Amino acid sequence: MTIDPKIFGELTELHVHIGSAVDPPIMWEIAQEQGIKLPTKNYWEFERLITISDETNYQKYLDLFHWTELIQSSPEAMEKSVYSIASGAYRKNSITTLEIRFNPMLRNRSGERDLDHIILSSIHSIERAMLAYPMRIGLILMCDRRFSPELNGIIAQKAIKYCKRGVV
Repeated sequence: MTIDPKIFGELTELHVHIGSAVDPPIMWEIAQEQGIKLPTKNYWEFERLITISDETNYQKYLDLFHWTELIQSSPEAMEKSVYSIASGAYRKNSITTLEIRFNPMLRNRSGERDLDHIILSSIHSIERAMLAYPMRIGLILMCDRRFSPELNGIIAQKAIKYCKRGVV
């Protein structure tokens, strides 16, 4: 169902986690492009692996992030993921204000990937989406309670560094 903006006016979505918002076919494509070894070669099993079902409990919900974080752990994957979320939000639901959140350290393969590249690819993607659709989009860089204050401090420094580029 598409929401008619003439009836509802502007719509805002302020709490979109990148790890659970990308459509499974796009996640499958990213995983295949990057050669990520998945526990299955069957698309339908993969979809069940990263999709919340009626039988999902909190631990199963958290477990799906293991796969989505791994699949989205490259600048290219983040760019594709962020753009797909933004374009889908506008095309499917007429969302005109969107905030997408993620922890960049959970997308850099434990330091293998550069945080700035992960963040800048995401910023580039929101800029592309805002050119294509009449939207305002911001990125939220999340800290994590499992991380040390030093690691969370790095994320905060990156948020400050890119606050004029779309990080809110």
